[in-house]
Amino acid sequence: NRFFRERAAALIGERHAIRARWGVTDDAPVVLFCGKLIEKKQPLALVEAYSRVRRDRPCWLLLVGDGAQRTAVEDLVGRRKIPGVVMAGFMNQSELPAAYAAADLLVLPSAWHETWGLVVNEAMNVGLPIVVSDKVGCAEDLVRSGWNGFVVPHRDVAALARAIATLVADSEMRGVFGARSRALVEEY
Repeated sequence: NRFFRERAAALIGERHAIRARWGVTDDAPVVLFCGKLIEKKQPLALVEAYSRVRRDRPCWLLLVGDGAQRTAVEDLVGRRKIPGVVMAGFMNQSELPAAYAAADLLVLPSAWHETWGLVVNEAMNVGLPIVVSDKVGCAEDLVRSGWNGFVVPHRDVAALARAIATLVADSEMRGVFGARSRALVEEY
């Protein structure tokens, strides 16, 4: 916790520059995914949910990680011409605070049992609201639906899109939920 809080504090003034490195502008929220691009974590479902949100609202999707589904994600984005998707690739733990600093919310939409989901703790330490599926182990302890984020049914792309859209649309809600995330994770 201390590592991510300290790095977040150090990066506060660099948010614009960090985003610019990925070609992300400051005019829209950034939805962040950190994890392996594998079927279990449902990156394709996330891209589909994001594309639904993006039809109505400007936003960005920053995908941090690599894995067996990377090519499928890139193909889907290219074939459907989904704007605003940034594939950052693998980042080691010391680099992750920059991704969190660039983001406005974290999404982890796992399709089957995710033992815990440590990226949720990390994101909460930098004050991000959280969207997880009901298969993410930490959901019961760290995500209070409608309070600091949303827990959605796994494999329900429409519910995932609604949760993301709710946070993308409301910067005040993101701020309140993010502050609650940070306060809650202090207990862990």
